[in-house]
Amino acid sequence: MQTINLANNISLEFDPGRHKYYLDGRQLHGVTGIAELTGENGWRIPWAAKMCSEVADELIGPLIDEVELPKIVRQVTGAPFRKSSDAIDIGNAAHSWLEQYTLFLIGEAKAPGTEKPIRLASKPAAPKNKIVKEAVRPFVQWVKDNDPEFLAAEQVIYYEGKYDFAGTMDLRFKLGDDLCIGDFKTSKMLKREYIFQLGLYACAIEKTFPDQKVKKLFLFRLPKIEGDEMEVREFPFTKTLKECCLGLNKVKHIAVDIDQWLKKSSNKK
Repeated sequence: MQTINLANNISLEFDPGRHKYYLDGRQLHGVTGIAELTGENGWRIPWAAKMCSEVADELIGPLIDEVELPKIVRQVTGAPFRKSSDAIDIGNAAHSWLEQYTLFLIGEAKAPGTEKPIRLASKPAAPKNKIVKEAVRPFVQWVKDNDPEFLAAEQVIYYEGKYDFAGTMDLRFKLGDDLCIGDFKTSKMLKREYIFQLGLYACAIEKTFPDQKVKKLFLFRLPKIEGDEMEVREFPFTKTLKECCLGLNKVKHIAVDIDQWLKKSSNKK
């Protein structure tokens, strides 16, 4: 468990293995979980795995003995997750390198195994993996072309209040006079929930630093195959989007309260 000291004398506990945040022993809602309320496909991988399991059991069950059948069913069931895991590994490696790269541009980097920053005299070595190398290369070029002023990378944020939440945002930077929030993605396509995710980060920044007003939200979809190009999408952080993000956060809190109430009610029967 890591201790993260934030502004306003707030300290969070962060579990990197489970990627969960705690305040005074209470688990906080995460930005990603809140934003996922706006997604459409979150249920499909578990559902596909369940369907694979049922069909495998039905078709080959009568032909295979009772010891081998469970092994085969487990292999079939896990296929969607293994495919997703490969993509996650590439994304994590690209994120890690870009974090060190942007921290280098700021003038510091994280010491291995600690949150303590150290001075970094040179740019991190290029990734060894070809796919990861091609994934990060376009962003390095974008930096050269646009000359952003990076303010923070992999910054833990906390929105204080009755409906609080926490998260870790990829980038906070300035383009000219505009304060911007950025996020790296390695998915095949950009989704609406990513915008709400960025908006929630922006809400936390403005809540913590009232004198800072976020103007733009940036999504950087990194390429993962040869010949693909980085997709950069820019969105204004409007008053309407801010209101929607804060409303979405309230829905998440109340939905969890309702789920707990329903569970208690069911147990009483």
